[in-house]
Amino acid sequence: MKHIQKWLVIFGLALCCQQALAFSLFDGVDFNLFGSDEDDAVVLWQSGPNQYFKLAPQDDKSIGENDHPVDVNESVIELGLGLIRFKGRDTDPFKSLKPVFDDKQINSMAMYIAQGLKNATAKQDIIFVMEKAQQKLLGLKTDSYFVAG
Repeated sequence: MKHIQKWLVIFGLALCCQQALAFSLFDGVDFNLFGSDEDDAVVLWQSGPNQYFKLAPQDDKSIGENDHPVDVNESVIELGLGLIRFKGRDTDPFKSLKPVFDDKQINSMAMYIAQGLKNATAKQDIIFVMEKAQQKLLGLKTDSYFVAG
């Protein structure tokens, strides 16, 4: 236990001192929260290590091949994404459900999903991770939520 405490103290000091010593502790670190990067993946869009749309090799071949490629209109995808809702932590049953994606996310997602469906082979899956920032405490704090599929 003391060994862990020692490393936590060293780590904390390094974080505090990095500005004074003019170096970045995490410079060049590319940490992906949502699994490893596939070498065979085709990137449709990426913003940092944890926001992307990719065509990746099919992960579960036991269910058969996908029905790709297929041409689907972006407006149909936008409509479907706009219907996805969730109930927040509020226990009031009369509160309305909240949309998972905002309009900007729906527009960009529809474009990349349509592009992915059109370009994917039967042995590829479309995988994605999107971030949604939500302001709390009158804008003083921002929480990030990730949606992956």
